[in-house]
Amino acid sequence: MTIIPKIKCPRCSSSKLYKFGKDPYGYQKYQCKLCKRQFAPFSPQTPRKLKGYPKCPKCGKATFIHHDYKHYTRYRCCDKKCNHAFSIVKANAVGNASCQNLFGKTNFKRMRFPLHVIITALN
Repeated sequence: MTIIPKIKCPRCSSSKLYKFGKDPYGYQKYQCKLCKRQFAPFSPQTPRKLKGYPKCPKCGKATFIHHDYKHYTRYRCCDKKCNHAFSIVKANAVGNASCQNLFGKTNFKRMRFPLHVIITALN
């Protein structure tokens, strides 16, 4: 029988514990026999990583990704009463302007339309 060091449950302060495997970082986990809480007392505390989702513009609460499309992401409010949905355009979705493709071209022979018609169509 292994002797568990003097560790107490962080929830109920009970010393009735048993070993319950290891956490993802390899530290020993324990489970309380009374409240069934699992914890690893010697694991270094890491701050909780929050996702960079925007807040709801209507009520200010958290949002989740409702749909993730190629050119934009659609978010929805977590509050069931609000249920506001909004979209944010992705930065890499906007391509170069079509007039930027003309700068490298120097030969305008054999074009179907005259050059001034093409330039006015691009503007």
